[in-house]
Amino acid sequence: MARTDTGSVGRQAEKFALDHLRDKGLEEIATNFRCRMGEIDLVMLDGDCLVFAEERFRNENSCRIEALGCFFVSRCLIVLIGH
Repeated sequence: MARTDTGSVGRQAEKFALDHLRDKGLEEIATNFRCRMGEIDLVMLDGDCLVFAEERFRNENSCRIEALGCFFVSRCLIVLIGH
């Protein structure tokens, strides 16, 4: 069984998610935004609405962009306010 480079696979999945959101008309603000409070995969702008996206890669047949729960959204806001 071949070993998979998870970093490379993760980057490909994030690029897929970013391309998908761009195709839907969203504007990229930041990718892999990091600070001491954590990381946000994608920060996008949809008109006047700020969008936080967390890409989840499971396997070759399952890459999706998930709706975010309250905990993650609050973490995103803390990260952005603290930056």
